[in-house]
Amino acid sequence: EFTEPPNPILRQLYLFYFRRILPFVGRAVSGHPWAYTYLPESVKEFPDPAELGRLMEEAGFREAQWSFLTGGIAALHVGIS
Repeated sequence: EFTEPPNPILRQLYLFYFRRILPFVGRAVSGHPWAYTYLPESVKEFPDPAELGRLMEEAGFREAQWSFLTGGIAALHVGIS
């Protein structure tokens, strides 16, 4: 899942790109004014990696773990059922 990087400097750069640049490029490439505008809001509302891990365990997965990818822009979650 996409997430916000834990490093504060990388997080600020990422959020600028994610909120300003990506929607602009998405609109320009697709020709649709709403292209990629949903993605930053979706990531903002999605649980952070620790919360998602807790929810996975609450749902019955054992040993829910996650690893940050690409400097924390994404997180890979794994759980054992």
